[in-house]
Amino acid sequence: MASLSAPAPSLEAESQPVLSGASLASLATDIAPPEFSPPPISNITTSPALEPSAYYIKEGSNMTARATGFAPYEQVQLSRGTKMLGAATATGGGSAEFAFIAPLLGVTFEITAVGLESGAKASRIITLAQ
Repeated sequence: MASLSAPAPSLEAESQPVLSGASLASLATDIAPPEFSPPPISNITTSPALEPSAYYIKEGSNMTARATGFAPYEQVQLSRGTKMLGAATATGGGSAEFAFIAPLLGVTFEITAVGLESGAKASRIITLAQ
């Protein structure tokens, strides 16, 4: 019977360039990751609303108001005329809560919530019990 013998494999490899031109290191540094920038708050469409805890309340009573429809995480201010009643940062869902005291004088008063970055605005008129 004839014996078959294969030549022993060689451990020496021929040196051949893998890439011509740019090196792997230079290719890795030439690629910039894509940039992400969120849309500006001014491009976000909102439908602001303001809901007081009561529309008819006794003078000097504690009350609350909930502002909704503002830009996520923006500063929202609540005011009565030129008097600021409070400021809050809106949640990720665009809502903010306020606590304040009804004025001591008058028949009605208006509260207004304004988003400082988006400019969104909502108002409500509240009647004081006489």
